[in-house]
Amino acid sequence: MEEFEEERIGIHKSVNLHAKRLITSYYSILESCQIDITRDSILRTQVDNFQVKLHNDAFVSSLKTSDSLASLSQESVHNSLGSGYKLASSHAKVARLPLRGGSEERHYESVRFEGED
Repeated sequence: MEEFEEERIGIHKSVNLHAKRLITSYYSILESCQIDITRDSILRTQVDNFQVKLHNDAFVSSLKTSDSLASLSQESVHNSLGSGYKLASSHAKVARLPLRGGSEERHYESVRFEGED
């Protein structure tokens, strides 16, 4: 159980870090695109495209990493449940739980419960 607790703490720290990065990138994009209302309409469109691109790349990267962390944490929970309990295959009931997948095909994972008939 100690390994799972350490892994869980690490995942939480990673999620917090990428959530902060995601929010910071989003607000940086908004600041880069801010319009100066004191100038006329032609001059107020000065936007640093390179800066916007950098912040956008950081935003997309954080989204991808957050999605990967979410799937990793779901997988680690299932693995820790499986490794934490000895399963008797002859006395186990199998439940089919839906997992994330495409809209056309459904993905299922079997989970066994020991001692239930």
